[in-house]
Amino acid sequence: MENNLDWFNFNLMVPDYDPDDEGDNMETKAQTEANKKWQEKNREHARYLRNRSTARNFIKKQAKIEDIEELEELIKARKNELYEINLDDIKHEKWYNNSKDNTPSADYGQAWPDEGVLY
Repeated sequence: MENNLDWFNFNLMVPDYDPDDEGDNMETKAQTEANKKWQEKNREHARYLRNRSTARNFIKKQAKIEDIEELEELIKARKNELYEINLDDIKHEKWYNNSKDNTPSADYGQAWPDEGVLY
């Protein structure tokens, strides 16, 4: 009976110890350090990924029909904005890349769809 009590007291005094966990813990620390270093080096991209994840999770798990309708309008507006920016970039490239004297090429006006709302 005394042996059983000794074993019981020993288990109360010694925290759970698993020798196999040490290797995993070291790997976890190294991975955590690598993640931290990457996030510091790529702050803007990390913020972009975090915000994108938040938006997706909101839409998938919490958004109500009113939220989704509002988001659809915001998405349409953002798409139009991005299309306009892309068209301006394409026009700028077309203008300067096809002309040695910085004048537009002959087909400059024909290469673009009508300006205005694209979506």
